[in-house]
Amino acid sequence: MQPNNNMTNINTTESMAQKDDVVFRDKSQKKTGMIAGMIVLALLAAGGIGFGVWAYLSGNQKEAELNNRIADYERQLDEIRQSKQEDDTTTAAADDDSTSQIDSGDYIYVGSWDLKIKIPDGLNNVWYSYLIYGDSKSDGGSIAVSGVAGEGFPEFLDPNKNGSGLGALGRILISEYGKDTCPYGNFVFSDDKYNYCYHHPQAVYSVTEDEKTLEVNSVNMIETMLTQKDNYSKI
Repeated sequence: MQPNNNMTNINTTESMAQKDDVVFRDKSQKKTGMIAGMIVLALLAAGGIGFGVWAYLSGNQKEAELNNRIADYERQLDEIRQSKQEDDTTTAAADDDSTSQIDSGDYIYVGSWDLKIKIPDGLNNVWYSYLIYGDSKSDGGSIAVSGVAGEGFPEFLDPNKNGSGLGALGRILISEYGKDTCPYGNFVFSDDKYNYCYHHPQAVYSVTEDEKTLEVNSVNMIETMLTQKDNYSKI
């Protein structure tokens, strides 16, 4: 009996078809897996790029905020410096005004009395000394004042020769003598605690007529200075 060649061909053909189907099925699965992997990689890449962009933008934003904060601090420091300069300028101007209005050469300063006395124009080389007498209270006493109505340094101006000066201002306790009262001298003014009294010189010190005239003129200027209440003010 001869073999059936047709059957053999059919089996062979079917077998090859099955093999081809397996090969194509495998190729389809591999292709699908590759595509899926590429998609995953693409998503990861996109995510990485997105994160990088976010980080970059976020970093720029933080840097901008930091720069703005630094600029704000610098502006505040500039304002503080400018304010300090203005304060220093104002203080310096006030000091200049004080110096021009209250010159030590324009006043007699009596620190223990907390008083200053305005020196009149034309009275030069003014000095004063603080005197306290044996019967005076410890917080009383007087000041002897001297000066010259004009220029020069006459002998009556010398404190080593005429230490009593050309006029004096004493103060006494109101509690002891009463307000606006001077047991000796001329009443000038009073404060909460003291009466202030002017004392005229007892005699002329000078010998020559020229110096006598100059001394009298000087005494009169000092008397005007010490007897006018407006010439006195607190230190």
